[in-house]
Amino acid sequence: MIIPILCNVLQISWMFDSTILINELDKTFYESISRIKNKYSNLYPKCDFKGKLLVKNIIDYEIEHNEKYLSFFSLGVDSTSTIINNIDKNLILVLEL
Repeated sequence: MIIPILCNVLQISWMFDSTILINELDKTFYESISRIKNKYSNLYPKCDFKGKLLVKNIIDYEIEHNEKYLSFFSLGVDSTSTIINNIDKNLILVLEL
């Protein structure tokens, strides 16, 4: 649940030279942060991106790769179209209430 929040506040912490401290984070996402920061630096070369993220536990989650597909279903046109276009797959629908 922390990844969506981090995606919104990391660049702000970099701009204001702030530190974010969290208890745990997915290893794959953690390893991609430096590339994301580098891309922001390329987009805004006049800005200094100094802030940092400190993580107590980096967890390598095991994801079982099988032939199941996950679809975030919002009852909107896009998610309904996704289901219709992938009806032959074994979709797992995720609905946020």
